[in-house]
Amino acid sequence: MDEQDRTAIRETLAIWYGPIVEQWDINKEVLAVVATVVAEMKSCTAVIHCVPKSVNFGSPLSQLATSAVKKYIQVLKSNAEVCKACASRVLVLYKSPIAIAAMGPDRWPTVPCLHRK
Repeated sequence: MDEQDRTAIRETLAIWYGPIVEQWDINKEVLAVVATVVAEMKSCTAVIHCVPKSVNFGSPLSQLATSAVKKYIQVLKSNAEVCKACASRVLVLYKSPIAIAAMGPDRWPTVPCLHRK
């Protein structure tokens, strides 16, 4: 990962989490967590696009089928859209893992094993 990659990742993280990312070390571990975040957002968004909208008039079954087909085509055409609800949930879930990854593996917190005697 070169400096240009680090800058791009830092700019993306700054949009998501604000100026605190200026203190983070952008390393391979951060990149791995960011890749997971993006995959989670896309996965959630694909599911959200398949949720039918409410039907107000006419044949509910026909409208439901038409709506489902339209949503599926929309997902196929534009994979770049990310549902705001999905993005918000995923970003909250992954803020700490990204911050921990930014500390570098030599500074990761250790958790004592609860099963040791």
